[in-house]
Amino acid sequence: GALGDRIAGRIAELFQLGMRIERLGGEGDFFGEFALLYGGKKRSATIVATTYCRLMALGLEPGQTVCILGFNRPEWIIMDVAAMTAGGVPAGIYTTCSAEEVQYIIAHAEARIVLLEDESQWEKVRSELDNLPKLEHVVLMRGAKVEHDLVLTWEEFLAKAEGVEDSEVDARLDGLAPENLATLIYTSGTTGPPKGVMLSHHNLSWTASLIKQLLPIGPSDCSLSYLPLCHIAEQMF
Repeated sequence: GALGDRIAGRIAELFQLGMRIERLGGEGDFFGEFALLYGGKKRSATIVATTYCRLMALGLEPGQTVCILGFNRPEWIIMDVAAMTAGGVPAGIYTTCSAEEVQYIIAHAEARIVLLEDESQWEKVRSELDNLPKLEHVVLMRGAKVEHDLVLTWEEFLAKAEGVEDSEVDARLDGLAPENLATLIYTSGTTGPPKGVMLSHHNLSWTASLIKQLLPIGPSDCSLSYLPLCHIAEQMF
């Protein structure tokens, strides 16, 4: 649709890669709902556009952080790209982090919204809720369900876009700039508390452009995702 095309266009501008976002697979095929391919043509970014609007409906403002805690899954990428496109700042958390470490990163990033993979990751957050006063919404990836006032299933989250006007979407897209903060990459914390490395859209686009020059990528290419997505090397490749 028109919204998906506008978002796809701005992502392509920011990353300077002629990015093509299109729907693959049949109806109801989740892995077919979202794909980032490299080429010249832009198509509807359906699931990213939907997630983008949901984040705005939940009150995400430019510069605010969205934390993501889970293994490499489509929802991770969807939330990451949607948050950046909405002017937000995604911050990944390693799945091996303890409850105390998870609390530290969420609190340090001042995240109001957190995406979690499953019930076991929710338990880490739940045990530290008293120390997370700014946390307002917890979204679960597909297949997980928890009964709590803060928690939304993936399906419930995708149903919350009421009240987001086209003018608001356009204004948010127009407000994106290369120098804006794009993501926070937290260190592993082996020598002390994790540190949030601040990377701008320009940081990411310059690196991505260089990768494209060194490794020409086409629509028929596939890559193996093996590093955690909260590692910047996995995000760039």
